[in-house]
This record gives sequence, C-alpha cells and structure tokens, in this order.
Amino acid sequence: MLTRLPLLFLLFLSYLASGQLSDEGLFWNAKFKSITDTYTPTNFSNSSTEHKYYLIWSAGLQAFFTGEKSTYNRTHELIDSIELQLKEFSNKEQAFLLGELYFVRSAVSAQEGKEFDALLDLRNCIKHVRESQSRYPDYLPILKTSGSIELLLGSVPQEYQWLLDLMGWTGSITKGETQLKRISNEETYGAEATLTRALFKSLILDQHNEALILLKSNQLRRGESSLSNLGQLLLLHKAGNAQEIINQYDQKTENHYFTNYFLGEAFLRKGAYSSSIQSYQAFLNTYHGSELKMEAIYKIGVAHLLSGNKNEAETSWNKITEMEGDLKKLDRFELINTSPNSTQLTLLQARLSMDGHFYAQSKKALLTLKKSKISSIQNIELIYRNARLSHLTEQYEQAIGGYQEVIQTQPKNSKLYFAPNSLIQLGTIYYNKGNKDLALKNFEQVFSYSGHPYKRSMDRKARSMISLIKGN
Repeated sequence: MLTRLPLLFLLFLSYLASGQLSDEGLFWNAKFKSITDTYTPTNFSNSSTEHKYYLIWSAGLQAFFTGEKSTYNRTHELIDSIELQLKEFSNKEQAFLLGELYFVRSAVSAQEGKEFDALLDLRNCIKHVRESQSRYPDYLPILKTSGSIELLLGSVPQEYQWLLDLMGWTGSITKGETQLKRISNEETYGAEATLTRALFKSLILDQHNEALILLKSNQLRRGESSLSNLGQLLLLHKAGNAQEIINQYDQKTENHYFTNYFLGEAFLRKGAYSSSIQSYQAFLNTYHGSELKMEAIYKIGVAHLLSGNKNEAETSWNKITEMEGDLKKLDRFELINTSPNSTQLTLLQARLSMDGHFYAQSKKALLTLKKSKISSIQNIELIYRNARLSHLTEQYEQAIGGYQEVIQTQPKNSKLYFAPNSLIQLGTIYYNKGNKDLALKNFEQVFSYSGHPYKRSMDRKARSMISLIKGN
C-alpha cells in the first residue's frame, strides 16, 4: 500500500487549479469525456503540448471521478496509446509529457488497487523524470513532476522505508517545495504546482490555514475556476471550516457531487442531521464509484443514529455489508455491528462538532461525561477530546497537559490512536512555538506506536515534519 494514499492525494486535486481548464463545469464527467473522446493518433500528433498534457490528465481524472471499471479500462487504453506515440519523439516536451503519463497511470493503478502496476509506473516515472532533468535542466515544466515526486517520496511512512532503500529511491520535502515554488510563476503549469503545494501542506502537514492562504492567493492572481473552487472545498473540509462550506455551497443549484459529499459532512459536524442525509443522498444519486459510496452510506447511518433512529441506521449499514470491499480495514465503519452506548454517542457528537469548529457544542457534550461513570478506554478518549478542544481554542498550556496525560494513561501496547496523535499535536505546538528540539522529540516517538488504525498516516505526518525541521 505504499503508493495508494500519497498518489491519490496528488491525483485527487493537485492538478485541478489550471486556468487552461477554467470553463464553468469542466469537472463534470461529461466534460472529461468530451476531451478524451476527441482523441485520435492524428489529432494528438498535431496538438500542442498543453493539449496533450490536459488529455492525459483528463483521462486520469475521469477514471478517478467515476470510479467505474469501464472508465478505468478506457483510461488505460487511451494512456497506453498515447505512450506509444510519445516514444516516437525525443525532445523536452515529450520528456515532460511522458513523465506526467507515468505519474497519472501509476495513480490510476493505485486507485484500482493494482499495487504492482502502480509501483512499476512510479519506478518508470522517477527514472524518466530524473534523466529528463539532467538532459533538459532549463525546462521548467519538468520541475512540476519532479517536485511532486520529491514530496511523495519524502512523506512515505516509516514502515515502507525499506522499500525505498531497496529501490534506491530518495525524496526531500524541502527540495520538492523549492521545485514547485520555482515553477509557480510559469504561465501554463504554475497554478497546478501551487495547488500541489497547498494540498501537501493541508493533507500531510496539517498546515490548513497556510494552505488556504496559498490557494486563495493563487485564485486572486489567476482567477477562479470550478476546479480550483473544488480544491478550495477540500481544503476547507480538511481545515474543519464546516460553517463556511455551508455558507458558500448550500444554496447553489448546480453543485458537483463531491460538493454534496462535503456538504453532507459539514451538516453532520454541525448536528443538522436531516440536511446531512439529504446532501449525502444527492451525492449517491450521481456518484457510481464504490469506496466513497460506502463512506456516504455509512455517514447517513451515523446521522440516523445520532438523530435517535437506530433502525434507520441499521438499514443503511446493511447496504454496506452487502457491497464488495474489506470493511475490517476501514476504521470509519467502526460502528457497524456494534451497539454504542450513550457515552460513545456523546463522544462521537463531541468529536464531530469539534472537527467542524462548533466548539461550544463540543464542550457542552464533553461536560456531560464524568470520569467515574465511564470505562477506562472512554476516559482516555475524554482526556484526549478535552485536550484537542483546548488546543483548537488556543489554550495551549491546558492542551499540553492534556496530551501528556493521554500519553501517560494509555498503555503502550494499546491499539488506540489517542497517544500517537497526542505526540503529533505536542510536536506541532512546540514547532509553532519555535522549540524544534521538543518538537523533534515528540514526532520521533510517534513511530514507537503500532497497531492503531491511523499508523500509516500518522507516521507519514511525523516523518514529514521531521524532514521539514531538519531541512531534508
């Protein structure tokens, strides 16, 4: 699973800010299809480098947005044909396009779960791009692919370092940032390089405000597009700005289905369960993939459960168990086949409210719980949630004390994620305070925890912050 999450993060939105694709509604599947349907070998040979580039990415994004097997097959056929044509030439434009093609095909294979194919194309991409940089050192577009690769490899979880060593791969977050920043002023590809940086800051480093500032400055400079707005929506979601999502998108009449998905999450965090169910249902009416479909159905069940409709929740979750997929590996489906008690539901409400920045609601829920009346595991979560609330409301000394209590209270062999994430949060606080030594100490301890459901993402985050602090 080395490639799946980092490549998906890059595939999902790192190339959606382009002014070249600024027509209203271009993110719709029909639009991607209209681009790919124009492909013929003759048309491709006679088209510009920019058009060839967007054809490659339209094929990849169409496969991602639909999540359908037939679209994956069509994407692979088209990309394979383009690869044969590109290999007939030898110039800097061809070198750039071929690197992008390998990157896209690797991401599509990762999305399909074809790990071996994804690794093979990733290997080809890395080898090709580094050779191209040596051959065409002054051709800036290659830096976009190279910078993405550096960020990707520089954030690989600790448990997969052996594979990087085996393949002879190295990556540097600092180098990736520098390369993408260098191309940010380039007319054709600069917007996409900037969005890649913004997404990395948000999704990997949890630097949500910095990411939003970077993206908004990009939009002010180049103008907004439907696709860049979708990128902003993802960053708002990751930053927890649920009310802003509702304010900006709730009354729009032509929301893309991913907008409806994020609206469902925003309403769920706010506690507006009926609106959440409606938004998720609107998403399901137009989305035909599998994994996000399962996620939306599960969240509809959660909304029903928190509304007091246990039977409706079970009806929703029965639909998931009938679908294909390995539910055991998906922590987000933890409530299925369980009977959560009132304390668990209160903690869930507190967490969702906190995630959406509805802090008063979260505090009100947490105050109803008494340590003497809950289990030891629930007590650890209660301490953790209170620490998170203090952190998010900028009560840093209380947050530090709470996180330290979680680390001391949770058994080291426990499969709970509260202690390792407390270490990440402590490291982040100390990093922002300028205390790099204490930040490093906390980030380095994250790797000692295993068995929890967020092992990969937390290790990746810790390693990325360690690299950032050390300047690697």
